[in-house]
Amino acid sequence: DRDYPSWVTTFPMYDGDGDVLTADQIPVAKTLLTHAPLENQVIGLDLVEGARVWLSVSSCLLDPADPQYSAVLLTFTDITVERDAYADLAYQAHHDTLTGLPNRAQIEPRVAEAMQSSHESLSLVLFIDLDNLKLVNDELGHHAGDAIIKTAAQRLRNTLSADDFIARYS
Repeated sequence: DRDYPSWVTTFPMYDGDGDVLTADQIPVAKTLLTHAPLENQVIGLDLVEGARVWLSVSSCLLDPADPQYSAVLLTFTDITVERDAYADLAYQAHHDTLTGLPNRAQIEPRVAEAMQSSHESLSLVLFIDLDNLKLVNDELGHHAGDAIIKTAAQRLRNTLSADDFIARYS
């Protein structure tokens, strides 16, 4: 184990998946340990207010000929906005915009997985049709029909356990 200055581990840093980095994974420490340049490592840091910022970090030794005593050059770019936008797009691609429920993109793999599972667990696929929804939309407007769909989704969420899977196949 290498001894690092206390500041290296004072502030928790996270990898791209949100897992806490060990001391040897922190960019400055990694460069000091391997003497190799590091390019575009994504790390997360928690601000005092509680928000997490995401940075793309690069580091290299300033004097590679003398790695034991070399200073480290550290550069970073705030990529929080880009990362959040990507996360939003990924969420939208896999969730129904009206109800927030998982969508067709998640249903089909889950059903296939359940059919191939060797677990002796009960699986059920149930399609629910809301009668006269078209009439509600035509007579009262789509906002009324949307409210019915949202209410039905919330009631189903509240009824099922955390292990159950509910989605909207629209």
